[in-house]
Amino acid sequence: MAASQERHRTPDTVVWNRVTLTILSMMVSSSFFAQYDVKTFYTGVVIVAAPQLKFLLIFSTFMAFLYEVTDPMPVIKLIEAVYMRRHEEDLVGEEECYRMLVEIVRSPELLKQLTGSTLKGTVDPVLDKLSKEDQEKLQHYIKLSQKGFDVDELIS
Repeated sequence: MAASQERHRTPDTVVWNRVTLTILSMMVSSSFFAQYDVKTFYTGVVIVAAPQLKFLLIFSTFMAFLYEVTDPMPVIKLIEAVYMRRHEEDLVGEEECYRMLVEIVRSPELLKQLTGSTLKGTVDPVLDKLSKEDQEKLQHYIKLSQKGFDVDELIS
């Protein structure tokens, strides 16, 4: 700070200075970076890094559906069965397990039945089999619960 600013400064006075942010210093003239500006350098990084990023994403997305289902163990066990049949050199069994796995992946309804539903509350598929009378009771218990009554034991 200048001497004139220092003399007039009080404890509640704030002196603002510029914030300097250096992302990449291109001041090295002996480097091969000296002929490029920052925009060209980062464009080159994106062009070089993009294929590797795409490669990583392609090989990680095939497992995405297993991370999103409620209970993935039946599908995981089937994948293990394919691997075990291959290890045992049981080609017919491997083909059968593989075809079952393909059928599960291709039909969302079958996958949902094997892995369970994530729906809870009144839209839970388990409640679809309730009689009309039991559904009305459940709705009544839910209204009482919303009003503050302790009816959790009656609902379950």
